[in-house]
Amino acid sequence: MLEQGASLPDWSDLERRDLLDALALLRWANPMPMGGWLPLSWAEIDAFARLTGRLSSPWEAETVAAMSAAYVSGLTEGRDLLSIMPMERDEVQK
Repeated sequence: MLEQGASLPDWSDLERRDLLDALALLRWANPMPMGGWLPLSWAEIDAFARLTGRLSSPWEAETVAAMSAAYVSGLTEGRDLLSIMPMERDEVQK
């Protein structure tokens, strides 16, 4: 999670790093009270877009929502001890 006053990482080599910046500023996902994570809600993404002007089109909001869902999916999958690490998946599929 991005702490208050912390700077964002340097994602200068990415084509649309503004979307990743937006996701980081939105704090990636929401913690659930009893543990685990939930993707960002549409209300949060909409409020962020309207208040900051960082997301100017619907596809950008959809992309941030999809990125948050993928982040939560990765966190959930990472808890499974038998899960194949992403960097090793290509080797297993061959």
